[in-house]
Amino acid sequence: MYTKTAIIISLSLITFSNSITAQIISDNTKEKELKHLKDFDHKSKKETSLNKIIKRTAIPGILIGTGLASWSKRKDIKSARDKYYPNYRNKIDDYLQYSPTLAVYGLNAVGIKGKHDIKRFTATFAASCLTTAVLVNGIKYSTRQMRPDGSKRNSFPSGHTTTAFMNATMLHKEYGHRNKLYSILGYSSAACVGTMRVLNNKHWVSDVLVGAGLGILSAEFAYALSESFFNNKGKNNIEYRYSGKENPSFFSIRTSYLKNTKRLINSSSGLNTKAGFSTGIEAAYFWNHKFGIGGQLGVSAFELKSDLKSIETKEASFVNFNPESLGFTYLLAGPYVNLKLSPKTSIMGNLALGMSFGAEGNIKSDAIIKESNRVIQSIDFVEFKPHNGFAWSAGLKLRRAINNQIGIEIHTNYTDNRPSMRTYTKSRALSISEELKKSSSHRLNLSNIGLGIGLSVRF
Repeated sequence: MYTKTAIIISLSLITFSNSITAQIISDNTKEKELKHLKDFDHKSKKETSLNKIIKRTAIPGILIGTGLASWSKRKDIKSARDKYYPNYRNKIDDYLQYSPTLAVYGLNAVGIKGKHDIKRFTATFAASCLTTAVLVNGIKYSTRQMRPDGSKRNSFPSGHTTTAFMNATMLHKEYGHRNKLYSILGYSSAACVGTMRVLNNKHWVSDVLVGAGLGILSAEFAYALSESFFNNKGKNNIEYRYSGKENPSFFSIRTSYLKNTKRLINSSSGLNTKAGFSTGIEAAYFWNHKFGIGGQLGVSAFELKSDLKSIETKEASFVNFNPESLGFTYLLAGPYVNLKLSPKTSIMGNLALGMSFGAEGNIKSDAIIKESNRVIQSIDFVEFKPHNGFAWSAGLKLRRAINNQIGIEIHTNYTDNRPSMRTYTKSRALSISEELKKSSSHRLNLSNIGLGIGLSVRF
């Protein structure tokens, strides 16, 4: 009796013990699974946050990096500006910088809703303006860089350009999902402001590029802050997602480093080309995923160096020859072909034909008058004028979409440009000998290979 009872109790205890053990093991397994899921969710959130940071800072980082890299070439770019538009003056950039944000308020006023209601947008705009003011003024009055016109020591970065790109980003954030044209117009107006700051001789190109990056960065920071503070409050449910199925039609702003395939361009004057740069706009319309037609409009400039040491005449000795940059405007058009590697990445090639238009330049020198031993510094000794002529270009670019409409590109291209160039002396008042007065014409070989980056907007 007792034996049977003991056996039953023992079996019950063993069964109960096994059940408890199994439950503990099950609970431990569940805890581990939950911990794993939490770790995975945390890791996923970290990756999502990292992706957002990369998307928000990639384009501003490229613009700021390009601006800093162009610092050493800023005087060469100014030289090109002085050739093409030496007397350019226009104050429209003082007002154009605000136009994208005024458009946001105007669209809301007529009932066209943006991504957020007007209260949230105003709060975000105020945060963006505050960020812009702190960044721009902090850098301006720390670096104290002289403006190209010599007026003030507050050149770097360009406040107008920073404000323009900040406002353009605000318009893009609010209405780019509704229609890509809003983004194109906003960033086009901002690009015009930046270009005009250089043309008005108020800023170096490095000031403008860094200002553009800071403007976009300020707006992105303000929107990130707004998302954290407001969450979904004040958000209109209007979304657009980039599917990768759209045709790759685009408008882009691009800049390139140029290297000539032939260094010596004129043996009699000892002119040699050094590295050059090119900047301009490009656009192409694609009627399907693969084929389209487009064109390029831009300006290129090559730094020149003269090997001449001195020229002697009866009246004077000419020394210290200093050529200005050799500049061209080009207008090219032709077919484009696109190969899609992924929904956001593609390789694009193009062949373009058109014209190059040369800009006049001078070779300056110091003249030592023999009779009085007087030195006249930096006179225009020789003028050169490249003729207009045929040019063609073949290019290849790797393009990557950053968000719904904006992308970046790395491009390389070969440009064939072989115009003739006429040179003649300008120092007539010094009664230079007849052989120096004679003009001469030379065939140039300015074929070059370019490597650069671009910022594009799809349409």
